[in-house]
Formats: sequence, structure tokens, C-alpha cells
Amino acid sequence: MLLLFSEDIMQINKKDINIIITYLKIDEEIGKRIRSNNISRCARYFNSTQTKRHIANLLAQSSLTEKPCTCASLSKKTGYSKTAVFKIINEAVDAGYVDETYLKKQRFLSASTEMLDAVFEYAQFRHSLWKTYYPLEVANSTQSKLSLLSKVS
Repeated sequence: MLLLFSEDIMQINKKDINIIITYLKIDEEIGKRIRSNNISRCARYFNSTQTKRHIANLLAQSSLTEKPCTCASLSKKTGYSKTAVFKIINEAVDAGYVDETYLKKQRFLSASTEMLDAVFEYAQFRHSLWKTYYPLEVANSTQSKLSLLSKVS
């Protein structure tokens, strides 16, 4: 089968092929983690669809930067309908994954402690993948020396 694509592959240099394979291996590891039983209910919920994963990413970012968001702002940033965002957010609030605060009749959203714990665990997992697949870059970077991935109580 490789012979069928040999002309195309010959146009890609060996270093680029290795980089592509590394990215695919990382994606495979992430997929294995998502399918495993070793992740929280919150992580499983937000990884069940690309839409939920995208919303969770933005919620986590807004919470970590202490800038609560709204369903409307999530809808605008993601391009998903307000109805779809409201449905996911309401499910997440009911499950305890998202906190809501009302200010002048407007609902603001932030990641719950449970969601932030799942985000933190995922960051540690990604960091371990980074160290596995890019050991020289990690050894030479200041990122590996940061205490960012040491959980703060």
C-alpha cells in the first residue's frame, strides 16, 4: 500500500514525516485516555463531543483568567447556536461542573472546582506527553521548571 503513495511521500522530508507521526501518536494517547476509566465524570462528559470539549476549553480559560463568561459569549466565540450552548451549560450546571452567578439578571458562568480539577489533571497528562515525545525541548525550556503543574490548594 505504501507503494501507491510513494511519489507523494517522497516529497515530504523524513523530519516532517517524523513530526507528523509524533502528532498522531500524541492524539492516540489522548484518545486512549478519554476512553479509559481513569478520568473523572466531568472529564468524560466534556470529552463526549467536540462541541462540549470546545465549550469546556473556553470555560476553563475564562475561569483561570477570572473572567466569567455567558452563554451568549460562548455561542459567539464557538459559532454554536445559543440553544446548543444553553443545553450543554444547563446539563453541566445540573451535574455540578459549571458554577453560575447572577448579576443584574445576567447569568455568568465559571468552571466549578470539579471541572478545574479535571482541567488540572489533563494539563498534567499533556505535560507528561510533552516530556515523553519532546524530551530535549522540555529539558531546555523554562516551562519544565515552572511550578504551574504543582497543584495549589
